[in-house]
Amino acid sequence: RGSVFVDIGSGVGKLVVAVAMVSEAAAFGIELSTERATMAADAVASAASLGLLSSDEVDRITLAQGDATADGALPQGTSHVWLANTCFPEGLTRALLAAIVALPNLRCVVALQPLPQTAPGDACGLELVATRLLRMSWSDVPARFYCCKRRS
Repeated sequence: RGSVFVDIGSGVGKLVVAVAMVSEAAAFGIELSTERATMAADAVASAASLGLLSSDEVDRITLAQGDATADGALPQGTSHVWLANTCFPEGLTRALLAAIVALPNLRCVVALQPLPQTAPGDACGLELVATRLLRMSWSDVPARFYCCKRRS
């Protein structure tokens, strides 16, 4: 407990649900598309009604529709972030990164595309610690694992 996982661009919520099922972390997904966010909420409700998710798992899942770059869009307790930024324009990745590194409890970020360097004034400097190939439906994709190094 104590960890808060955030999936930015959570789509239909598969990863958010999986995190709630295999860990004790709170799992938060934010999706810009209203249609996809609605599908995610409907899928969680359906899984819960079928008994596929426990009440504890459902309680730890939060799905939101909105812009992750907006002030207050990401939970302040966020500790871990998944960023499937394969198709994100560079400007969007930079805006998301600014919001992510401002989170006071941030520990790790996994991104599918390299992240730009954080600014010297940011509270958290992200350090690339590993790259691993992940099997995706379209191909194997390098996932980059970053850890937050707090700056004084």
